[in-house]
Amino acid sequence: MKFSNPDMMLRIACGDAVALPTEYVKPGDPIIARTLRFKQYHDHPSHGQGRAGRYSDDAEMSAANAHVLLGDFEPTELGFATAYLAEFERGGCRDGYARGFQKLLESVRGEPEEFLRRLKSLNSKTHQPHNCSKKNGAAMRSVPFGVMSDLRKMSELVSLQAAITHNSFEGVFSARAVALMSHFALYVDEPFIHMGEWCVEHLPREERTLRAILTTPWRGGAVTSGKGVPVSLATVWAVADLLREDHSLMGMMHRLIAWGGDTDSVGAIAWGIASARYQDEVLPEFIERDLEQGNPRTGTLYLQELGKSLMNRYN
Repeated sequence: MKFSNPDMMLRIACGDAVALPTEYVKPGDPIIARTLRFKQYHDHPSHGQGRAGRYSDDAEMSAANAHVLLGDFEPTELGFATAYLAEFERGGCRDGYARGFQKLLESVRGEPEEFLRRLKSLNSKTHQPHNCSKKNGAAMRSVPFGVMSDLRKMSELVSLQAAITHNSFEGVFSARAVALMSHFALYVDEPFIHMGEWCVEHLPREERTLRAILTTPWRGGAVTSGKGVPVSLATVWAVADLLREDHSLMGMMHRLIAWGGDTDSVGAIAWGIASARYQDEVLPEFIERDLEQGNPRTGTLYLQELGKSLMNRYN
């Protein structure tokens, strides 16, 4: 590993929490300007009060995947499911997941087999399994897989966890792409400008048709579904653009908040990956100090230890 990144897990969570107040808000909402001052964490204007500094499912599920990579849970469907439910409990059953997924987590607490069974059951409205989403939930939690040195094994494992909830071409591709970008940041001694082509070379042949997502600028504005691009692909496209074009974590945060849409997912992924190369950047003090409102079970100290353990295991 060329660029060890003990702050990976912390930066995923910080990127998530900083951008969360602006998630899907309308252009011109005052919360955007307040967030861009970077003086403190803020509540989301419609998600309820008292949550400033809390991260969302992006960071929580990334932490669960990190525990699987550390060997705390078996690297199987059941192991990942158990990790997701355990981290959900650790976080106090936080709000912020997709509405249907939130209800599922709350109703199957401590029952990973039931969790998997219900994800694979047919949706009465679409007549498709519940786990065939094209959204970005698999991508948002895939940064930690970049620590794996064996690309074949990394691809297999990140695809396995993606298919648990997002068993679609777009869902699995987006998770694999995020893992490859993360691996590049840690293992490949080249600037991010070369990252896209490197990732394309290591994708399965059928996914190389999506080359533009990893190698061309994101011009879609708000990172959301639309214009024929699912949010999973839009998220990867935006992250790849940020990594190539920006040269600081704060620069990335400014631009992704200005884009709008699913800002916290883009922030979590981009900061988690980029932090391998920008470890000396000084961030505003509140970002680490007030993360998770200082909760030692889920906040800065916990994530720092988790990140250090992850790097020690794979470095």
